[in-house]
Amino acid sequence: MLRTTGLVERPGLFEREAGLVRNLIRQVNPDGGFYKYPGSPSSRNFTRVALLALRMVTGQLPSKNRPLSWSRSNPAIDEALMRNIGIIQERAQRFLRGRRWRSDWAFDREFLLPARILTAYAKEKRIFFPPILITPSFLLWANRSSRGAAALSQVNTILRKMLPAFSILSHGILAGHPLSGLILRRRGKLHEPSLKGMARYLLSQQNGTGGWFYNVPYTITNIMALIEAGIPTDHPAILRAMAYLEGNLSPDGSGGFKLNTMNADIWDTGLAIGSYLAIPDRSSNDKEIRESVEFLLDSQHADGSYAWESNSHNDADNDSTAHAVHSLALASRTADAGLLERIGPAVRKGLDYLLSHQTRSGGFSVWQATSIRSRPGSMALWKQFFFDIPSIDVTARVLSALADSGLSVRDEAVANALQFLIKNQSLNGGWWCRWWAGYVPGTCYVLEALGKLGFRFAKSAPNPGSRYLHVREALLKGARFLLRHQNRDGGWGETVKADSSMSYAGVGDSRPLQTAFVISSLLGCGFPADAPEIGRALAYLLSVATPDGRWEDDQVTFSFFSRILYYRYPLTNYILPLDALSAYLRFPAHLLNGHGGRKVFLGLRSVAGIGDKK
Repeated sequence: MLRTTGLVERPGLFEREAGLVRNLIRQVNPDGGFYKYPGSPSSRNFTRVALLALRMVTGQLPSKNRPLSWSRSNPAIDEALMRNIGIIQERAQRFLRGRRWRSDWAFDREFLLPARILTAYAKEKRIFFPPILITPSFLLWANRSSRGAAALSQVNTILRKMLPAFSILSHGILAGHPLSGLILRRRGKLHEPSLKGMARYLLSQQNGTGGWFYNVPYTITNIMALIEAGIPTDHPAILRAMAYLEGNLSPDGSGGFKLNTMNADIWDTGLAIGSYLAIPDRSSNDKEIRESVEFLLDSQHADGSYAWESNSHNDADNDSTAHAVHSLALASRTADAGLLERIGPAVRKGLDYLLSHQTRSGGFSVWQATSIRSRPGSMALWKQFFFDIPSIDVTARVLSALADSGLSVRDEAVANALQFLIKNQSLNGGWWCRWWAGYVPGTCYVLEALGKLGFRFAKSAPNPGSRYLHVREALLKGARFLLRHQNRDGGWGETVKADSSMSYAGVGDSRPLQTAFVISSLLGCGFPADAPEIGRALAYLLSVATPDGRWEDDQVTFSFFSRILYYRYPLTNYILPLDALSAYLRFPAHLLNGHGGRKVFLGLRSVAGIGDKK
């Protein structure tokens, strides 16, 4: 982006670029290809873009018809780094010349459009795009027209956020190709007013943070698109966007720089508040957490919604809103009168927003409702990419927020959400998780929500005439799914393979995150705390803690698109194990006499600094 916009010429940015290069050349697998995230196969499309970037920073691109900044060798790159870049380039070229398997193509699909546009935008070659749905004039019409808006309402927000910038960037590519250029000229779809109109639309979507869609890659692409559309580099929107990128730039610990992909301060704060308040004897009035509660209150949008990142009023979503409402509802239980006076209206506004976004099926999507449905189990990529389909984990998180806010099974919205969850339970007894790989996390979210609504795990059969017998049966199936997959060392684990095949559901080496989540969800739905399964799980969790009281889990299992693109969420390494231990500590000591439970209980209370209560 710095190269193609000319912004790299600003003072100090060549040094930053060299740091980014040092980080980039470490993202290489043994086969020579670049990976999208640690542990993933090499991506051919990402490798092509990485090679293009390395050619630009080392002055290997021809300078014909390009600004000087595109082809100027970075003066901050020393000889040693230049030699290393050459080695990496040679290995990557060998990887690209290798045989291409269909599985590689499937893994690369979500990066295909950005890779082709960015490669063509650098004028490496002219490629053909069908001039449908991507031309600036069409998108401008779709955003302004009631008919167009109705059509786009079914399209996933992720795709709708991508298309405007890619549409502008493809402008020159389409015009330069003989066939597409001829079609566009004859149809009159390619003209300057469309570019300016789409640029104005992008400027209107910029958030108060300076970025777009609480997301660094989208922000970078939008900067490129705005400059391509004629917006000067000293425009206030460009300056704010650059400041946003600078704020997400951080040292990688090895002499380089990395760009954080996303900023999730709303989500992170909600996680921290919920985990803190789960510890016995903690209160929302405590100095350590009160400011965090007030931060959430100050970050709520006028309609009651929240986005993943604060000051992102254009990008509210149901999931972040539910997470914030859940945390505020927990804080209200121990808040003083002054704080409670603010929390009450915020929770009510958040609930109104959530209830207005429930789909006809009873489930909840992340952004907007859709009429497209999905069967239980892993979702096809085209459905993930094109439609925001209601998912198990989002619905369960919203249901937990509704329950913590005082709603019950007697409320229609809760009953409909329950019906959605039961209908989408998998044959193995678990629930597939859209935004976290596999079935263990989805099952934990559902059990947690059912426990908050009063459904309990019990060995004795309930009244056969009970109206919610099927819900309790689903709870038992889910709990048995988890118990069936406990490892011999007491922990639980699952890998991204579970998204590709149900045979891998619940299968994997023990990991702190999955183990902690299972402990807290089982205890939350009434599973006995003195059961041997809980004792062994706690023993595993304590055995893998670091000496300073943390847990490390380097698995990349949080999903952006299941089966092809995942990411890490480091804060969960601190939050989920703490939640599990807190859930165990909330049980009275005299109920934990069996299986060494009392010894573990008293030891944990001592470590946590919690005094015994009579």
